[in-house]
Amino acid sequence: MVDHTFQGNELVDQCFILAVANHYQHKNLATLVKAFAKIPAFFNQVKLVLVGQLPESLVGMRRDRCDDIRQLVKDLGLESRVYITGYISDRELAWYYHHAYLFAFPSLFEGFGMPPVEAMGMGLPVLTTRCTAIPEVTMQRAVYVENPLDVDEWRDLLTDMLNHRDQYLPDQLLIQTIRQTYDPVAIARQYLELF
Repeated sequence: MVDHTFQGNELVDQCFILAVANHYQHKNLATLVKAFAKIPAFFNQVKLVLVGQLPESLVGMRRDRCDDIRQLVKDLGLESRVYITGYISDRELAWYYHHAYLFAFPSLFEGFGMPPVEAMGMGLPVLTTRCTAIPEVTMQRAVYVENPLDVDEWRDLLTDMLNHRDQYLPDQLLIQTIRQTYDPVAIARQYLELF
């Protein structure tokens, strides 16, 4: 469960849902974990991988403003199914994006929201919220929950996406559009043109 160091071999042939977010409360990871706990039993081999800085690593953040996801995982008896990595390298993150089955991003507030963009650019089905900038940066092409705090809605959509993944895969045109739109060189050119 908790604080796994990167060991790709452990998950190579495993089906897993990936979430990338630091453990701030507004990232809403608790709702995702609770929903994951409620997906049907026939998905009990599916894992959940939570990548992102842990509360003790978040600079300037009071611990009472962070959810204790490790304790929640323990309370729900999910220690063997939920991997909490903490901060990882870009190389390790790329491995997780490349091997994930689905991507979930339950955030309640984003100024931009790069993780769902990265996931779509890697060809992953993305389940996220309609909060703040997320629909805009995902080009209205992810799957969105209507109520980001509704555990049952998350469970239902995760279950449907696990059952029918192919229906939710971004097409090649969308993947290419995402990659071109958010290419660092293209963004740098836009900034230069503004200045």
